[in-house]
Amino acid sequence: MRRAPRQDTYLPTSQDRALSIVLAALRRDPGDDRSLGEWASVVHGGSERTLSRRCQRDLGMPFVEWRQRLRLVQALSMLQDGLTVQTVALEMGYSTSSAFIAMFHRMTRATPDDFRKRIVQASRGSRTE
Repeated sequence: MRRAPRQDTYLPTSQDRALSIVLAALRRDPGDDRSLGEWASVVHGGSERTLSRRCQRDLGMPFVEWRQRLRLVQALSMLQDGLTVQTVALEMGYSTSSAFIAMFHRMTRATPDDFRKRIVQASRGSRTE
C-alpha cells in the first residue's frame, strides 16, 4: 500500500495542455465516446500513445478508467436529481440501460435503483432529526 501512488481525488485533473482539453470536453459531454486516438488527433497532442502516457503520469490511471469514473460521478448526480435510468444511460453514452446498470453495479456494488432508495431513506432520516 505504501508504494502505491496516492490519489488525491476520485477524478484527478491534469495541467497538460492537450490532456486538459480532452478532460474539459468530456466533463461537458461525458457521453462523448471518442477514443484516445481520436482525441489525440483533435487536440494535436501527439499520438494516442503519448496521451496515454500523460494519462498515467498525471491522472494515475488509464484514460478509459478516468472516463468511466467521470460517467459514474455524473450519473450519481443525475440519478439523485430524479432522472430515469434510461435517460442517464443515454446521456452517459451507453447504448442500453442494461450496459449502464452493469457498469454502475461493477463500480458501486449497487444498482441505480438501490442508490436511489438509499437517497430516499437518507433524506427521510434527515427530516426526522
